[in-house]
Amino acid sequence: MKERLLTYLYYNNEYYGVELISKGGQAYFYGLGLKQQKKEVNIIKTFEADAINLLQDHIPKQRAINLVVNTDAVLTKTIETPKVINDNLQLVHSAFPNIDSNAFYYEILRQDMHCFISICRKDYLEDLITSLQSLKLNIINITLGHSVVSTLNQSISQNELLSNNSLLTFNNGQLLTVKTIELSKFETYTINGLELNNTHLLSASAALQILLKNSFLDSNINDKTRALTDDFIQDRIFSQALKVGMVSVLTILLINFFLFNHYYSGVNTLRETSQLITTSKAQILQLNAKVTKTEKMIHDVLKSGASKSSFFASDLIHDMPETILLSALNYHPLLKRIKADKPILADTNIIILSGASSDRQLFSTWISSLEAKSWVTHVEIISYEDTSKTKALFSLKLTMHHEKEN
Repeated sequence: MKERLLTYLYYNNEYYGVELISKGGQAYFYGLGLKQQKKEVNIIKTFEADAINLLQDHIPKQRAINLVVNTDAVLTKTIETPKVINDNLQLVHSAFPNIDSNAFYYEILRQDMHCFISICRKDYLEDLITSLQSLKLNIINITLGHSVVSTLNQSISQNELLSNNSLLTFNNGQLLTVKTIELSKFETYTINGLELNNTHLLSASAALQILLKNSFLDSNINDKTRALTDDFIQDRIFSQALKVGMVSVLTILLINFFLFNHYYSGVNTLRETSQLITTSKAQILQLNAKVTKTEKMIHDVLKSGASKSSFFASDLIHDMPETILLSALNYHPLLKRIKADKPILADTNIIILSGASSDRQLFSTWISSLEAKSWVTHVEIISYEDTSKTKALFSLKLTMHHEKEN
């Protein structure tokens, strides 16, 4: 019972598989959604898309997706393994001797006498995941090539199955060969009580893999998929908790409203009298607070104004080239936003200059002249950005000698 509730909380009893293939250099997506109701599993939708941004039109928000990458970016080889080899990297290098294992994700489907080994560049998969996540699609697992069809091993009675781009042969439920072909016909299969078109064979296998939690694959993508799954589950828990919290708050507010309404009529007169007194007291306190606040702000302003700001501004402008146009001079910039009942904190001994320059050489000369001023200890270029061939925006930070307070 607990596991069933957690499954509903995490997945809403809906599971999606999406296969990405390439035809003539164009990406195509074939997707399928499953829904578990009690002990039955039904197909709730199948879809096709020829652009990645169209997927969000077919998959609801916060649904778990198992992505099958079956494009030209995935390379698959079959190697005979008469002896059991437990080292995954040894198998990968047996199939692909010269690859840099740090640059590739791999996936291994072990059968009795042979293995299917698929590899794909990490940066390709990372970019693909990032693109899907930017569309708010929740990828929690990734498989390569046709290996995910092993999810159906116990349910396959046919010796041959068609996918979107290959002919798959089986023996006693085990995958024997994968032969790339040009799809010229469509087949419908009944597997585990589900009627599947061959174009959605792998996406159905991927959706079932999430539902059944069975994987016969060895892969170095596991750490990545575990992180994706954890992020998805945390988002689901937060979302559901937020909904429960909002319902609870609304329920409490509703109960409170009825209780308040029940007693309101009996204490109405007393409440009005109390409210009048409270209002008068609040007005007095508010006026006192405004006076105190005004005095504090005036004190802070007068305190920060006791400086040579006019001298510094005049000295800066005096030898400034005509090719430089100032847009802002911020003397003693604020460290924090001004808030009620808080002292005004300024970054003393600092001047921030912002503006535009039309001559890089004169700008450099001006910087040197600023550094040479007796009251300047340091000049820092915060930013300098060319906006056109003849104009650049800049921002400078001038640090002055410490001013003594009066």
